[in-house]
Amino acid sequence: SAEDAFAYVQHLTLYDLEARGMVRPFCIAYVCSDQLKLMENFSELSTGFSQASDSLKTGNRQAFSTELQRKLQELEFRRLTLLQNKELQQVKDES
Repeated sequence: SAEDAFAYVQHLTLYDLEARGMVRPFCIAYVCSDQLKLMENFSELSTGFSQASDSLKTGNRQAFSTELQRKLQELEFRRLTLLQNKELQQVKDES
């Protein structure tokens, strides 16, 4: 039951081009029924979760940077294509 559950929870935010505001909230948790066990292992949980969080953030920043560069290249290609189409249409309209 909920009364017998104890948790260590850490929240973080990861970058995501598809998410609102380009950030996605994320949560990692350790849940157990023994409060004493949780308190006795608090320091290890805190250290381990911080390391996991740092690892997630590092990988996420690298992946986000790569994805952002790809999207920028796509936008630049579309911009150039639209400019070419506009110029072709102007040439057609003039002849």
